[in-house]
Amino acid sequence: MPAAGRKKLVRSAEDIVGFIRRDGFLPFFKNDIEGFSLEEACPPDLWYVEYGDGRWQWPVWDWKGRIISLANCAYAKFFRGMGFVSDRWFPDFLNYRRSRWPLSAEERRILETLRGEDSLLVKELRALSGYASRRSRPKRQRGAAPEGAVGKLARLEAAIDSAGGRTPASRSESFETALTRLQKGCWIVTADFEMAHDKNGRPYGWGLSRLTTPESFFGASALRAERSPQESKNRMEAWLVKLLPQAEPRQIERFIG
Repeated sequence: MPAAGRKKLVRSAEDIVGFIRRDGFLPFFKNDIEGFSLEEACPPDLWYVEYGDGRWQWPVWDWKGRIISLANCAYAKFFRGMGFVSDRWFPDFLNYRRSRWPLSAEERRILETLRGEDSLLVKELRALSGYASRRSRPKRQRGAAPEGAVGKLARLEAAIDSAGGRTPASRSESFETALTRLQKGCWIVTADFEMAHDKNGRPYGWGLSRLTTPESFFGASALRAERSPQESKNRMEAWLVKLLPQAEPRQIERFIG
């Protein structure tokens, strides 16, 4: 079934995994290609629901980590918003995107920081890359830190101290901009999501992104496309034209990036 004809078919995380494996690409939010998003495939009760008393529920948003694990797929801000790319198509996607998104000095520093730690929460990557301020110093928790966490905590606090006097205005590129570009260039992906917990141990909020590199997530050998960036683009374009008969050529061109 083409993307345009799959609306309101999602009932579980496993359904979404099936879409990703079948179609290869799945934007999370609506975009200019009609019918080509997870949002349009979800019935109202699985999309964002507000109850009028301050409570809300967003089931498909909560499923993201499970989907990444089940599908073994790449997830990041690849498009105008977040989206999934299957392990079958990600080598070509990475091959082409990296040729289009070279790294600035600041982006390279962030990437090398992440490579040195294998994976980091966004707030940890920000601090270790020198973007944190003293106001964002993490609170110390009571009790002993988990084994292996002490060294990372010390590095985080040292990074925050050294970055304390800096502001985004002193940089040519904000952390948010650099992180977006690193994702669009397929240099960084999301490995999982972790909930923050209050003092009583109860989870709250949207879930914190744990970032990693595609090489760490998939293994470098699994990312070899064995073709030129242009050949990868041509291959993706031919597939998307077949998958999305409702899309105009310029829309597919913009989607591929």
